[in-house]
Amino acid sequence: MFTPAVRTPLLLLLPAPSTPWMLHGVCPGLEQSIGGDLGTAGKCHQSWLVCVRGALGPCGVTAGAGQALRCVGLFFFFFFFFFFFLWYFFEDVFAQNRRELLLSLRQEFRYPGEASQKQLWTGKELCCDSMLHRYRHILGLWQPDIGPYGGLLNVVVDGLFIIGWMYLPPHDPHVDDPMRFKPLFRIHLMERKCATVECMYGHKGPHNGHIQIVKKDEFSTKCNQTDHHRMSGGRQEEFRTWLREEWGRTLEDIFHEHMQELILMKFIYTSQYDNCLTYRRIYLPPSSPEDLIQPGLFKGTYGSHGLEIVMLSFHGKKAKGTKITGDPNIPAGQQTVEIDLAHPLQLPDIENLRDFSELSRIVLEVQEQVRREEQEREQQQEEQEHSQQAASQPASPLGGEGAEGEETTAGAEGKTQDKASASQPFVLPMGVISRNEDYPRTCRICFYGTGLIAGHGFTSPERTPGVFVLFDDDRFGFIWLELKSFSLYSRIKVPFQNAQAPSREAFDEMLKNIQSLAT
Repeated sequence: MFTPAVRTPLLLLLPAPSTPWMLHGVCPGLEQSIGGDLGTAGKCHQSWLVCVRGALGPCGVTAGAGQALRCVGLFFFFFFFFFFFLWYFFEDVFAQNRRELLLSLRQEFRYPGEASQKQLWTGKELCCDSMLHRYRHILGLWQPDIGPYGGLLNVVVDGLFIIGWMYLPPHDPHVDDPMRFKPLFRIHLMERKCATVECMYGHKGPHNGHIQIVKKDEFSTKCNQTDHHRMSGGRQEEFRTWLREEWGRTLEDIFHEHMQELILMKFIYTSQYDNCLTYRRIYLPPSSPEDLIQPGLFKGTYGSHGLEIVMLSFHGKKAKGTKITGDPNIPAGQQTVEIDLAHPLQLPDIENLRDFSELSRIVLEVQEQVRREEQEREQQQEEQEHSQQAASQPASPLGGEGAEGEETTAGAEGKTQDKASASQPFVLPMGVISRNEDYPRTCRICFYGTGLIAGHGFTSPERTPGVFVLFDDDRFGFIWLELKSFSLYSRIKVPFQNAQAPSREAFDEMLKNIQSLAT
């Protein structure tokens, strides 16, 4: 009884039939109701809507209860068919518009990496696609808490995933090579209610993981299937694989015994953090037109410790280099070098520069001058404190002296910028060790600076004099006088997104936090 009711509207959807026998035996009530009118409709080629209108009326009045039920079923069939047709049509239109929008966003917000031209999405595109996804706050740069070693994590939107890429320096001592990176975790963006988190560590593919947002600028990751991190060959195979990835060589290629101990120590320490890690947000340093060069992230040589990542930032008359990755001597977060921009150094000619004692004499003279200036500054501060307790009349001369000092400083900065535009020959003094002999042979300007050295475990830290050498906009060096060592730094040319500090105060607070955690 239900089959004719289903077949009837399929025939009625066709153009008006030319003969009445097409409905014979299909719906007798309908045939009796419209009779010869069907032939007339076929001859006149009336639309199928007229047939439907004529069918629904008589069937409900003249037919019996069964025919009435068939007509009701016919009505609901047309209703749901029409609703399904509208949904299918407009869903396709909306999907097409959404694809066009995402395509335009992808073309607008390209993320060209340094080592590969990957097209990644930014946080703005994430908000458009995921409707305020719960994990949007973890986009940007982070420093993992791996003891003294630290690290650099960049969380971005890549296709339909949020991926955390761990950035690694190039193999020692190739400081000018591009950065390496590997995925640590990824989050599927397709799920709306409960996003899928996968751990990417190891060599067995993605597996189950978990992310917990501790607070605004801190989150942690946990692997729920640590067996995916293990290799069939045991710890020895894991160590050989890690050594090839981290250093690009085998243990037999490293002849220095102390360096072998440092490498083995790092492997044992970092392998303890393969199942759970905590990350803290870091910002790129803000820049200003008065800066000597563009601040940012650099990779530098640190002797047997290999290449490490350093953040160069400017603070008035000072420039600071803060470690983002570290070692057991100077851990991540500590201020590795400090440059005194108010005391440029005039290097001797190229022949005398090869003499280490001559360079040492020049630097020690500037160090003594800096010490005297600091003592005078302390005395002036004490005098100002006494003068504030006296009457307000003597305050005017002090203000004039302050303005005079500012003019002198501004004049010194102007001379420094003029000197930085010219280049002069440069060569390392005899006896100074450099991991990379392919350093520039000309420099723009040199400044007096201090470098932080310490024993194993950051014991007995002290600042020792050194020379900051600016080669160009993307490279600088530092001569450690006491260690008779030279570190070469090269800029990391990766356009990190969502990494700018909201303010200078927020950046300074970030530096204090990572340094206090390292201490």
